[in-house]
Amino acid sequence: MRDELGKHKASYILNRVPGEFNKKYNIKTKTNKFKVLYFGNLWDYGPMLEELIVAARNNKTIQFEVRGNNPNWNKEFKETMEKTNQWLPFAPREEYEKWMFTAEAFLIPMLFEEKYKRRMVTSFPSKIAECVQVENQ
Repeated sequence: MRDELGKHKASYILNRVPGEFNKKYNIKTKTNKFKVLYFGNLWDYGPMLEELIVAARNNKTIQFEVRGNNPNWNKEFKETMEKTNQWLPFAPREEYEKWMFTAEAFLIPMLFEEKYKRRMVTSFPSKIAECVQVENQ
């Protein structure tokens, strides 16, 4: 990232971001489906997530849940996602951590369109550091 952006007096290296979870949870899911969670930016990644969720809608073995604000979706899709509890709002830390422990896997997308190249080259998906802490029994 520093090579791409250059040195800057206001740039800092952040260690241990994000922090460790407060607790480890052993949460059994109530479904037999393979549960995949996504949390974060629903504007830029919204259309891509919508395509994925629609494509998987009739799949009886996989379930997607997303958490975030301001999705780049049409009204009908938002309503469907809310009704099916597949779109959840941001939550207090403890609720968020418990939710993460219901996952079988996490989705951490990147965009490959040319207009996003600089952002993708200079970004590190910090969600990886959080997701690897989850051990679901």
